[in-house]
Amino acid sequence: MARPVTIRREDILEAARRLFIEQGFSVSTAAIAREAGVSEGSIFKRFPTKEELFREAMCMGGPDLDLEARAGRGDVREELVQVTLRLLTFFEDLVPRLLRLWAQTGESPGDMLRRKGEDAPPLRVIRRVAEYLRIEQTMGRLGGGDPEILARTLVASMYHYVFLTVVVGPEAATIAPETYARGVVEQLWSGVAPTAPGGRRKS
Repeated sequence: MARPVTIRREDILEAARRLFIEQGFSVSTAAIAREAGVSEGSIFKRFPTKEELFREAMCMGGPDLDLEARAGRGDVREELVQVTLRLLTFFEDLVPRLLRLWAQTGESPGDMLRRKGEDAPPLRVIRRVAEYLRIEQTMGRLGGGDPEILARTLVASMYHYVFLTVVVGPEAATIAPETYARGVVEQLWSGVAPTAPGGRRKS
């Protein structure tokens, strides 16, 4: 006897996410079902309404930054660059979703997440990056300073870069993404570099 086909909730959400971003809320659930390779009825068994499918598809958790694995390893300046690049990739995915969600529902994504008992993804990211920076400071691999302020600076810089590119268009990206991420870290490094004996900053 053939094993029944397993329909993964995430497969439906990924298909819906792609089409909602490309076509907006007007895309049909039939089109989403075709994209996901399932029947339209399978969608409504998991999501009572198209609106609920839209909300679930357009929300997301934080990025996988591998921060626990990064702490205390490798060149700390390069690790900061890699974390910053991952933040950039995260916001490239998140910002179009948030704009679609807000435009369609008129509801703040933050309000929606709070109703579900969750924090907004950028806040979760700030906390995780700040904790990573605290660990590096404890190890003496970063200088002093407020880790949350530094985390907010990194997160906000990447968000703003993506937001302008999405809203204004490609002409806003006058600096290549990797060049920008590395530049932000380099600009901040003089303030967070660990100090050598005698108070001199390490290069």
